[in-house]
Amino acid sequence: MYIYKKGMLQNSFKSYYVVYIIGILKGITAFYPIFFFRRNQ
Repeated sequence: MYIYKKGMLQNSFKSYYVVYIIGILKGITAFYPIFFFRRNQ
C-alpha cells in the first residue's frame, strides 16, 4: 500500500510538472508577440 501511494504521488508530481511546463510555454507564446512588436517600434 505504501509503495502504491508513493507511485501515485510521483505520478501526480510528474503530471503537475508537465502542466507547469505547458503553462510556461503558453505564457511565453502569449507574451512573445507583444515583446517582439515593442522591440520593433
